[in-house]
Amino acid sequence: LSYEFSGGGGTITVKENGTSIGTSGKFGLGPHSLSIKVTNPGQKPKTCTKDVYIQGILSDVTWNFSENSSGTEDGYTVYKFSYLSASYMTFSVSAGNTSNSMKVEVDNVEKTSANWKLYPDTTPTIKVTQTRLYCKTNIYNKTVVIKIKPITVSVGACNMYCHFDDGKLGGKNDIAGKAYLGVNNSACSLLKEFNPDYGFNTNGWDTYSHNNLTFTLYNASDYLHFYTEGMVEKDGSSGDDDISEVNTTKSLSDLASAKRNGSDTKIEVRSSGANEVTHQIMLNLSD
Repeated sequence: LSYEFSGGGGTITVKENGTSIGTSGKFGLGPHSLSIKVTNPGQKPKTCTKDVYIQGILSDVTWNFSENSSGTEDGYTVYKFSYLSASYMTFSVSAGNTSNSMKVEVDNVEKTSANWKLYPDTTPTIKVTQTRLYCKTNIYNKTVVIKIKPITVSVGACNMYCHFDDGKLGGKNDIAGKAYLGVNNSACSLLKEFNPDYGFNTNGWDTYSHNNLTFTLYNASDYLHFYTEGMVEKDGSSGDDDISEVNTTKSLSDLASAKRNGSDTKIEVRSSGANEVTHQIMLNLSD
């Protein structure tokens, strides 16, 4: 901060903490204790003291999000990211001035720059406190909505493994029943109605045709629901052999993790009881 002492028609001497300084110049940030002496020939000198505090004003921080905004929700900016590429979205904050100190908190939990992460299905508040010696502290609060980009899930190959032999010549198992697939608690769609005229392999995988179902998932908390009903192995006049039903779910979180790791994205579940079968539903994910 520039300064200048003048007036009175006399000679002005200025000292700071006992050291003479010029009558004009610049004060750095922080406190300054000044002694100002004015002399005039034939007059009694006059000395006064003055304490001056120079406070700096910090420039605003700069926010950077790894994704572009996708509109607003309840007045907050929405960000959507690919859940098939990462389980979280990143952000960064740049200080307004070189050497400023910053503390970054997400929902009141302090985070280091290595952990500036935002997770889906949340509305986090990011608080940034920017400080510097002899400067006014700046506090910023930003609340955002974090979502995933919609994920399309389509059914790929469907397979069944019969862990039993009906004892008939040829060792084929005539399976009847229905399999359903859906999302969350909504009504499931028919994936397959098994035709008992088709014989499934014994103790081996067999691929079968199915309805080409496709679903769109919008939240990381979504899941797929798979179940069967009326499953039997048909034996004609000798009666049918019951096959235990299955009823299972598969979270999008697990499927997305498998996709990111390069593993199979699938539902695989084995029934129980005397005539066990394993259902395998391969799934294709894209966003």
